[in-house]
Amino acid sequence: MNALEIGDLSIGHIDDPGRLIVEDVSFAVPGGGALAIVGESGSGKSLTARAVMGLLPPNLYATGSVRVVGESVDADPGRTAHLRGRTLGYLMQDPFTMLHPLRRVGAQLADGIDRRRFSDRAARRAHIVERIEEVGLEPGVAGRYLSRSNAYTDPRHVRAVGARARASYARVSRARRAAAR
Repeated sequence: MNALEIGDLSIGHIDDPGRLIVEDVSFAVPGGGALAIVGESGSGKSLTARAVMGLLPPNLYATGSVRVVGESVDADPGRTAHLRGRTLGYLMQDPFTMLHPLRRVGAQLADGIDRRRFSDRAARRAHIVERIEEVGLEPGVAGRYLSRSNAYTDPRHVRAVGARARASYARVSRARRAAAR
């Protein structure tokens, strides 16, 4: 089963419905697979992902089909809201839109964890450390703050954001910038 299937996705502006911003995008991502959407600035990569997540601005609309882990959501914000965080993850390009410099990394990763699944503190901590190690960071990062001064040159910031998506067990994660290993 595919984790994500997009069929004939188009995005337009409500005030100018005849002019499409994104037109007839189709792709599938198999479970455990990856897809890179590459294009020029302004070509609609981010709008495509936002439409899938049900996060388009109110002045835009989307048509087409969207299936997430077999469930039809058809770019409907109400139908995708319950999938966000558990099934769908969204990683912003700027790590500081997701990581606050005045909170420890581990505490921020814990925000996305289902507390019913990890009811005791030790289990949550172990889960967080595992996710941090999966993205190539040392376990001690969980107790640290990440400085804004080197956000764009330090790959730890992007990796920490990736660990946050993994900690929530999102089955489909969307990223704006790849983390170098």
